[in-house]
Amino acid sequence: RNFMEPPPYTSTGYQLNVIGATMSTQDQQQHTSLWMTILLLAGSYTFGLFLHNIMHEFGHSATVWLQGGKVTGFSFHPFNGCLNFSTAVPNHIFLYAGGAFIGGAFTIIFPLLALKYKTPFIAPFVMACAAGLTTTACWMLISPFSTTFTDYTAMIKVGVPGVCLVLSGVLYLIIGIGTLILFLPLFGVGHDTGFFRRLAVTEGGILPFHLAAIVYRWLMRGEISLTSLAGLRIPAVFMALVAFLSWRLPIWFPAARRIQPQRIKMYHIAVIWAGVAILTVLMSLVSVRPDPG
Repeated sequence: RNFMEPPPYTSTGYQLNVIGATMSTQDQQQHTSLWMTILLLAGSYTFGLFLHNIMHEFGHSATVWLQGGKVTGFSFHPFNGCLNFSTAVPNHIFLYAGGAFIGGAFTIIFPLLALKYKTPFIAPFVMACAAGLTTTACWMLISPFSTTFTDYTAMIKVGVPGVCLVLSGVLYLIIGIGTLILFLPLFGVGHDTGFFRRLAVTEGGILPFHLAAIVYRWLMRGEISLTSLAGLRIPAVFMALVAFLSWRLPIWFPAARRIQPQRIKMYHIAVIWAGVAILTVLMSLVSVRPDPG
């Protein structure tokens, strides 16, 4: 209604209408229980990481095809990393960069779509950007000091300055964390939700995947150590940062309230976890290692 027009009944009646609208919004947020929000975030995070890994490997594949090479196989694993296999190509910098700077960068299209289609069903795709770019950023940031073989340590060995990867990591980190903060309402987190509830949602939605990865390595490889458990500190710290910033930013910058909280239903959770199962099966089906001969 145009605020220049007189109120339809009385000023008191108009105030009651506003109060009623506010109460209905609060009631809607209360209908999204903590455990439903955590389940939705956990499923979206898992789906998002899997999808990002697939897009990352296809980014590498694109650089192989563009250089006239041939992709001979893929290896996708939920907890054990992803690989692709190809014939030799002339430009290794382009090959190594393809995962993060083609496949990974392409995930930015998902939050752009979410600005138009605000639904919990798009949350897993948003997480492909948020979780994927944040994870990529961490590997980029440590690449100048790491002895572990990654795309980014390999790029440094073939001549890419480490500072370029650090700067790229900072940019990816800002985009990844910023995306999760902006789109947290897709998971049913209201703008007036307190810090500790946000912390419970973010930690409860993210850490189980990393715990599952540790348990997998313990059961399948016998690899368990305090170092692997200490690795939980990184996602835990990042999620605490997300909880704090998502709590304060709507206060500091009202524009951060652009995404309205969604009402989460059980079918949202069921469909997203079904998507996780389907994606896991597809990753297994397309994992074909080349014949050593």
